[in-house]
Amino acid sequence: MSIGGAGSAGKPNGSASPSRLEGHLAKGIAAHRAGRHAEADRHYRRLLKGAPDHDQAIHLRADLAAQTERWSEATQLYRRLTGLRPERADHWLALGAAAIRAGAGDRAVAACRAATAGAPAEPGAWNNLGIALHQNGASAEALTAYDRALALDPGFAEAHANRGIALKAAGAFEDALAAFDQAIALRSDHASARQSRALTALSLGRFDQAWADYRWRPGANRQGNPRPDTPLPARLDGRRVLVLRDQGLGDELFFLRFANALTIRGAEVVYEAHPKIASILDRALSIATVVSADHAPDGADHVVSVGDLPFLLGPDPGLPPPLRLAPLKSKIARAEQALAAFGPPPWIGVTWRAGSKGPEKLGKMAPPGTLGRALRGRPGTIVAVQRNPRAGDLAALENALGRSVADLAAWNEDLEAMLGLMDRLDDYVCVSNTNLHLRAGCGKTCRVLVPHPPEFRWLSQGSETPWFPGFSVYRQSVDGDWRTAFESLAAALHS
Repeated sequence: MSIGGAGSAGKPNGSASPSRLEGHLAKGIAAHRAGRHAEADRHYRRLLKGAPDHDQAIHLRADLAAQTERWSEATQLYRRLTGLRPERADHWLALGAAAIRAGAGDRAVAACRAATAGAPAEPGAWNNLGIALHQNGASAEALTAYDRALALDPGFAEAHANRGIALKAAGAFEDALAAFDQAIALRSDHASARQSRALTALSLGRFDQAWADYRWRPGANRQGNPRPDTPLPARLDGRRVLVLRDQGLGDELFFLRFANALTIRGAEVVYEAHPKIASILDRALSIATVVSADHAPDGADHVVSVGDLPFLLGPDPGLPPPLRLAPLKSKIARAEQALAAFGPPPWIGVTWRAGSKGPEKLGKMAPPGTLGRALRGRPGTIVAVQRNPRAGDLAALENALGRSVADLAAWNEDLEAMLGLMDRLDDYVCVSNTNLHLRAGCGKTCRVLVPHPPEFRWLSQGSETPWFPGFSVYRQSVDGDWRTAFESLAAALHS
């Protein structure tokens, strides 16, 4: 969104003179262009105090809010602008884009529809409508909007990439790959298309094809570390490799299964661990030195991100088993004592939500009430280990279950304690989350609820995954229905 833009001043309010108001406008634009955002906003506010309907000042404030990612504020300001100038399709387009980023749901769809009505030949308006519809769960309708955008501009790489995301949500993984291929053919540096192509190929079990694209994930290249272009040498004798964490705790634990290959090649491995799991990894990674970010050594021969290890190990890194983790005896004893106080075994842990929502984000959610019904009548004690449960979730679980549960949400703040708990639970029914990786590290299995579209670790189909041998997978259907998954879960739990 550009600074400035055509607009006519509204009628001044009170005693403010037009020259003074225009002075605020000029000063605000100058500060805006210089990147002095707070100063620019002060001038725009002063102008609007004297002329509340000054559409150019409203537009500039909205643009400033969008540029600084204050999406709710930007949405309110653009909505105010469309109220003043409803005939301006560009205002509706800006409102739709901000509402999408703010997650405004139906309001985003309505704004984007208004933009396409006002500018039916604008491919960007149809692309935004597709995004808004996809966010609202209308993937089929989103595909129609993307097709309109591409009919207007066949070289619109962003629309090809977004169309691929919608195709994946519709279960058409091969067609999604073709759409991502088209986006990347048009723009080889299209990072989100490469990330999406990687996740889709991984979901199909095409690991070698995917790891090169996986290097384009957001936040992969920390400390100015460039994206690796070639794998590491076959031998690393005498070389120090500093491995940096990236993404979440679960990703750290997942990708560290590849670290042993560096030692086999002769490297001295140093791993920069997240403080929450540093002590756990210090015991587990006998092959490496575990450090904090403040104590990472200088003079490393190679500095790499942990998520790049499969690519860096060469064309066939294989599928190593999960990293083995050793719970502390004191934490195991504490878990045993807590579980015994809550009720009799078997002790069954449950987690129903993890991650964050959005296109190609790792948002995972299974309805706690439906989970409770699947567990109803099962003997033993149900243990909720949901991190930051939402209001009403625990009550929905207990009402459906027909009895109370042990709430150990607070244990998520001490992952040493959680590791001991994961070791002692008799079963764990969950969406994919950090605790699942801890339990896998203890050599235990889980029953995993996999929302659609699936996270790549659980592949596109099947009741198991090669990444976690022995784990049982229960999948939400393409249309969002959990019924078959929970029926299978209930049958397995009661057998």
